[in-house]
Amino acid sequence: MMKQKIKIIFILMLTFGLLSGMAFRIMTAAPASTALKALVVTGQNNHDWETSSPILKQILEDTGLFEVDIASTPPRGGDMESFNPDFASYQLVVLDYNGDAWSAQTQKAFKDYVKEGGGVVVYHAANNAFPGWRDYNDIIGLGGWGNRNETSGPYVFWKDSKMVRDLSPGIGGHHGYQHDFLVINRDTTHPITRGLPRKWMHAKDELYSLLRGPAKNLHILATAYSDPRQGGTGRDEPILFTVKYGKGRIFHTVLGHAGEEIPSPAMECVGFIVTFQRGAEWTASSKVTQKIPGDFPATNRDVSTPSDVRRRQGFRPPSLKMILKEAAAYEYGQDDEILSRLRDYIQSYIDTPESRLYCEEQLLSLLNSNATLAAKMSACRHLRVLGSRMSVPVLEKMLIQKHTSDMARFALEKISGVSADRAFIKGLAISSGNVRIGIISSLGQRKVQDSVAALGKLIHDSNSATAVAAAAALGQIANPEAFGILSKALTRTQGLLQIQVAASLLKCAEQFHTQKNLKMAADVYKKLLNTKISLTTRQAAMKGMIIAAGNDARKMILDVLKSKDKKMHIPAISMVRDTFDGSTIQSVCALLPELPATSKIQLLPVLSHYKEQAVLQMVINVTKSKEEMVRIAALHALKKLGDASCVNLLAQCAARTDGTEREAARNSLWGLKGGDIDQAIIINLIRNPDPDLQYELIQSIGERRIYGAKSLLFDRAQYSNPKNRLMAIRALKIIAAPSDLPRLLSLLLASKSEVEQNEIGNTVSAVAGRISQQNFRAYSVKIMLESVKEVKGRCALYRVLGKIG
Repeated sequence: MMKQKIKIIFILMLTFGLLSGMAFRIMTAAPASTALKALVVTGQNNHDWETSSPILKQILEDTGLFEVDIASTPPRGGDMESFNPDFASYQLVVLDYNGDAWSAQTQKAFKDYVKEGGGVVVYHAANNAFPGWRDYNDIIGLGGWGNRNETSGPYVFWKDSKMVRDLSPGIGGHHGYQHDFLVINRDTTHPITRGLPRKWMHAKDELYSLLRGPAKNLHILATAYSDPRQGGTGRDEPILFTVKYGKGRIFHTVLGHAGEEIPSPAMECVGFIVTFQRGAEWTASSKVTQKIPGDFPATNRDVSTPSDVRRRQGFRPPSLKMILKEAAAYEYGQDDEILSRLRDYIQSYIDTPESRLYCEEQLLSLLNSNATLAAKMSACRHLRVLGSRMSVPVLEKMLIQKHTSDMARFALEKISGVSADRAFIKGLAISSGNVRIGIISSLGQRKVQDSVAALGKLIHDSNSATAVAAAAALGQIANPEAFGILSKALTRTQGLLQIQVAASLLKCAEQFHTQKNLKMAADVYKKLLNTKISLTTRQAAMKGMIIAAGNDARKMILDVLKSKDKKMHIPAISMVRDTFDGSTIQSVCALLPELPATSKIQLLPVLSHYKEQAVLQMVINVTKSKEEMVRIAALHALKKLGDASCVNLLAQCAARTDGTEREAARNSLWGLKGGDIDQAIIINLIRNPDPDLQYELIQSIGERRIYGAKSLLFDRAQYSNPKNRLMAIRALKIIAAPSDLPRLLSLLLASKSEVEQNEIGNTVSAVAGRISQQNFRAYSVKIMLESVKEVKGRCALYRVLGKIG
């Protein structure tokens, strides 16, 4: 639809030119006294020039620097003698042309124009034109297609941080599939690219490659990698470069394909638009005065993604005023596409102080308008990020209004400076109810020191929610003045308010500790411990006391563990690892036998982190405790702490107990760490005849994958009691290899028990399944069938074949 509209406009422009009686078609822009005069040459092309040329005209005019005319040749095959534009009247000529040869007179006029200092922009397929015109190819530097080859000049590409000329034979001009691609600016000091990010993402386009030509006085500005996966060359190809011809300046961009998709992704790309505009200004005036727009598609990634692409609808920058005008009517629950556009704009235009200021001004205008609350909330979200003291007066008015207070607080909380602090303090004095509670919360979030006195008065407010909020805010501020107020309030309050006061005092203590004021922190903790408050608060205070004790922390932990206050054991035990090392942990171990069961259960996991022999022996002793849960905790601790000496103990516990205790013993036996554990299991299995103990050791061989015990398992699978034979067969299912299949089948034929035969069959099937080639999995069974004549044996083998499949 857009493409059709563009074509209609262009046709009307052409018609106007014809009615003016011109020999060739030229559309004239309105005069501007200070504008640079530019001419877009078009009319024939293997690309969609009817779409691209009006867009190029608009892009130039959008800068406010150019007055642009369009000169169109006769149609292909027409009278080219009639095409003779006055190039010398322009400071810039943009070439969007690839068609019939110009007349000798026009060619000379163009060559003389450039040679005498005229500026030229070579756009996209214009480098396909005039392969046989030597001067034109000198001007454009590189070209493609049109039967260009090694006689046209070298290939040019970028390698090892420099431009490379390749004289090898071959075609000129190629591109793979259209795709988004990463552009790298190789010269960031040239006026065209100065200030642009080194890397940026270009929208879906043809990435020209294998361009060749005279390449005289050619300077590469930017390249793009021609990815073989996209049909490319595997080279970094030049996509933006300049050429010097006589006194003339030429900017050559291979970007900007127009055709299949309307609007064109490549021409909507901000990167294309900005580099085209800057290149045009440089060629026409030798300088670039344009600022880098905030929506330029910079990327910091080595491999960029299509999500980094930024496109401009209508080929010009979006208007924040228009976006906000539309957003002003937004209501909750509606399609939030307009909010997404606003977010995208803000994110793109906050990189410079000037653009941030402009965005802030426009957002404040929306807040001062009759916009919906939903729209104002969206504006406040952005002001939270980019707001300055300029926003404070507007937000201050909203702060005390019931319907806008929350959104105003959301923005103000992140605006730095005393002006925002004062706005909150003023709002606190004249607000009430939920609005005041919200302001109190914000004062705490901002840690506003000047609000402490006012908050201190509110801690005794008749509204309990206000009082609790004030106590919480004082805890967040946590300065000495706030501590004094909270300290006095601790014994004068009760219920939820007292709980909050205590929690805020803990925050004050943490702040004092951070400031290295350990004495004041300890005073806070002592006060909390000596007050009848919640257990969790007292436990937190005890932990804080230990932290603040410094070198006396070990003694404090030991004193607490010796005390009869079991509930204080919890914070003391939690600090053991941070306080005791291997050389001092023995003093804690010595207390273990006398601790209550609950404290033993909490301490044992902590002790499991110490590798000292004395600790191990103490934990082993505790496995004989009268309390089952204590024994279970000790068994769990041995998984991390135990060594080879624990193998027999854990196996015996697994054999003699049941339920959770047995599972704990087994889990630790299977998880013991150390190179000598497996050997200890094998030795204990050989030495100890106890069948129940052997059962646990056989099972552990499978669980631990002790492949060195395979022969021992085959022995136990034949000569143990039925229970252990089954366990040995199950363990072999885990550790046996395909090379063990004949031995397993012999075991199968020797067994007289159907239960064992079925289990051996399952093991054979599992082991055969490890053979990668499916056709060979049943090979051992088939070989065995050839030698077995007994019916029962053959039946057993056939059943195994059925399991293998």
